[in-house]
Amino acid sequence: LTSLRRLEHTGFEFHWEMSVLQKLIQLKTFLSLVTSTSIKFLIYKYFVRKNIRRNEEDIRGKCVVVTGGSSGIGKSSAKEFAQRGATVVIGDVDFENGQKVVQEIQKLTGNANVEILKLDLSDMDSVEQFARTVSAKHPKIKILCNNAGIGGSKDENIKTKDGFNIHVAVNYMGHFLLTNLLKKNLEAELQPRQEFHLGRRSRIIHSYAFCPGMVNTPITTSKDVGPGLKFFYRISMNVLATTPDEAASEFLMFCALEKSIEGETGKIYQFRKHFSEAIQKLDSQLAEDLWEKSSELNNLSKMRFMQKISQMKRFVVVVTSAWYAFFVYKHFKRNNYHRNEEDINGKCVVVTGGSSGIGRSSAREFAQRGATVVIGDIDMENGEKVVQEIKKESGNMNVTIFKLDLSDMDSVEHFAHQVSTLHPKIKILLNNAGIGGSKDENIKTKDGFNIHIAVNYMGHFLLTNLLMKNLKAEIHPRIVITTSSYLLMSELDLDDINMDKSGFGFENCLPYCNTKFCLALFTRELGRRTGINAYALCPGMVDTPINNLDNIGTGLKFFYRMALSTCSSTANEAASEFVMYCALDKGIEHETGQIYRFRKHFDKANERLDSELAKSLWEKSSEMVRLSERMSRVK
Repeated sequence: LTSLRRLEHTGFEFHWEMSVLQKLIQLKTFLSLVTSTSIKFLIYKYFVRKNIRRNEEDIRGKCVVVTGGSSGIGKSSAKEFAQRGATVVIGDVDFENGQKVVQEIQKLTGNANVEILKLDLSDMDSVEQFARTVSAKHPKIKILCNNAGIGGSKDENIKTKDGFNIHVAVNYMGHFLLTNLLKKNLEAELQPRQEFHLGRRSRIIHSYAFCPGMVNTPITTSKDVGPGLKFFYRISMNVLATTPDEAASEFLMFCALEKSIEGETGKIYQFRKHFSEAIQKLDSQLAEDLWEKSSELNNLSKMRFMQKISQMKRFVVVVTSAWYAFFVYKHFKRNNYHRNEEDINGKCVVVTGGSSGIGRSSAREFAQRGATVVIGDIDMENGEKVVQEIKKESGNMNVTIFKLDLSDMDSVEHFAHQVSTLHPKIKILLNNAGIGGSKDENIKTKDGFNIHIAVNYMGHFLLTNLLMKNLKAEIHPRIVITTSSYLLMSELDLDDINMDKSGFGFENCLPYCNTKFCLALFTRELGRRTGINAYALCPGMVDTPINNLDNIGTGLKFFYRMALSTCSSTANEAASEFVMYCALDKGIEHETGQIYRFRKHFDKANERLDSELAKSLWEKSSEMVRLSERMSRVK
């Protein structure tokens, strides 16, 4: 400071002195970091390493994407993943060397499922092309290892074609874009992992950043540093550095596969434990600001537009598939069906949403078979008329209606109390009520739920549990749940089940898709947890009031109306042929937890039903509706 004061009168000298001070401070920080890392590694090497016990996830057949996989830690990591039976996709700018590496790994591991694609992380167009190729070929990605990077550089600000500093582009911005472009594929896999900080923005994905310590790889080039520091660095690398194989096997595999940290996210690790000094520097607001800035610089609005195009494609595929499946059923299989139904004469059947659509037709079908039918519906005025119509048409006077607002958990509890008191035994519960398309707004119920989550799923979850004793009091009871092929478009995130942070997707249909997936998962867990026969069914395209077309675009509205008018079933057909099949057919009386479409297993949908996810959803739902408290009040 004394020296600086003496030089204050000369601007040039002052700035020269500041530059020297800054460099000395930076040198001190550098030496401190290297020394600290060296000490930690020595402790790990001589005291911790020998006590390591691996407890890894099984990734056989799973897809793993590794950037920078042609050398260093990336190459060693790709080999480790391949040895564990994964399908490995390497992204690297050095394609020629990368092809040799792929052949080496295939030969070393005996795993032929290793490939390389060109990826230049300094070029955002290359990143987008790589992501498009990987996304199309691998719908599910288990692990994304963002490893590629460049090290020291000369004293010049090299810019990429996108206008980024070369280090910012390769080490960060390219990985930020790549991860966002592959996010849907990661979310499609159960408990995917990413090797960098994404935890707060994508709760379903477990994200880990790790420092491997000093590793002797091509990135640690020292050609651009001074002679003194170069000597110090080379000594450190020769004495205290790990090899790429060690770093990959011990540190990267820990973050990628270790079961003991599978519930953690957004943390930094060094030598297989939390890197506390680094974690303390992670400011949430700064991380959020960086995300927003990176999104802006990467033109994520364009990316989101492309995602909407992809969602539209999926929508058309789902609708076309349902259209075709119904066409085959209608013209080739319908006439070969022979009913073999249980007798429900005098049995109690509860139907939600029974004042219109499939619910109304189902209530009439049950009444015609002599059942005592209880309708639960929010529209009491129309519901009373429907009850009179059903009585007249079926000649069955045992049809009643009670007010049921599935968006209000207190109403659900009150309805359950009424039904439970009047009908000690319930043979069939048909969870049919629901709402369809929505506008781009997150409407909340008085319980704080998204309106779709409440009506389509949460209300039915609560009702079913509140009537469980009555169902179990009956011989061979059944629970039938109306779901939809749209569950195939679901992007369910249990940590954002109310969709407070998620977008509503193409034509705002995601809330509906997510709830139908929830119902299917609920069905799977019902079968496992209660022992009651539970069936979910997709009735195909049915022209009912739930098909609200007011909130979708003109072109899609035309496509959808054409599909409904040419290849949809009526509510009466859906109830008679599909609902009655799940509710009464003796051929499936021992099955449970499955989804059906057109009187057979809906295989593509059943493949999406993960038991662990179903269990987690049940536990989350129980907490949200305060299930224990409400069950204690409904005796």
